[in-house]
Amino acid sequence: MKKSSIKILSLLVMMTMALSSCLNDLEDFTGQFSGSPAIAEFSEASNAATGTVGREIVDPTKPAPFSLRVNIASPFALDKATKVTVALDNSLIDAYNAEKGLTGAAAAIPVPGAALNITSYEVTVPAGKREVEWEFTVDATKVPNPVTTFYIIPVKIVSAENSVVVSGNFGTKLIRILARNEFDGKYLMKGFIMRPGDTGGLEGYFKNFAYSLITVSGNAVKMDHGQLWANGGGVGGIDAGWTISIDKSVAGASFPITLVDVTQGSAFIMTPGYPSRYEIAAKTFMWSVNWGTATPKNRGCTDTLVYQGPR
Repeated sequence: MKKSSIKILSLLVMMTMALSSCLNDLEDFTGQFSGSPAIAEFSEASNAATGTVGREIVDPTKPAPFSLRVNIASPFALDKATKVTVALDNSLIDAYNAEKGLTGAAAAIPVPGAALNITSYEVTVPAGKREVEWEFTVDATKVPNPVTTFYIIPVKIVSAENSVVVSGNFGTKLIRILARNEFDGKYLMKGFIMRPGDTGGLEGYFKNFAYSLITVSGNAVKMDHGQLWANGGGVGGIDAGWTISIDKSVAGASFPITLVDVTQGSAFIMTPGYPSRYEIAAKTFMWSVNWGTATPKNRGCTDTLVYQGPR
């Protein structure tokens, strides 16, 4: 019995020592983790290809409100409000251009200061919270050639309260300002499409077909889907969306336009004698095109697209 008691007592001692060791290890681990510094950072991930985060000007005629997330990374949310101060630093753009080998017209440049409305360079992360939005506005009317120029707002965190450390990896952010041209938006189409000999409703008049025109460049847009027959079915053998180029160099009430269909190539033509154009005041596209290998061509349409609003 005495030997058994000694064995049991020894076993209990060993179990207690093992449990104490585990608790000490856990205490050491949590102690190291809880002792990690709180870090101020920009938490939004950058585009892997460009190294920037994007903000898009939807309406080029008025200021666009934007924001950027500021985060405090820590094991636990802080128990006191913490002020974080940011700043603009154009040297970040110089470094970016050097890294990417961007020169001349391809190089990134700062958004003009006159276009920026920044109420404050300070944000306060409330107690118990981790993130807050730093807000700013870009006035597109004060940004020359916003569609074709590589504009960046270079931001960095310069300080934070309550012993919060500024992130070495995520303490800067390059905000790329993208823009849509003035032809981009939602439209309704009406018109007539030709398919001689058709008896199934493909040829005829139509109206209220919805389209979006998407910015390609400063003077071009692309249809978000292809031309439809009068019954609403898609026309086969042509591009899934024509590219429309607008000649803004011509003065007057309208701009001449040209449509391109890569699939049809030279078999796709603007209808001779028809004034395909963009009516400026009415924000309306009007065109007539023909396609196919027949002579004369027996496929074609005359379309009118009327602007409805931004997409």
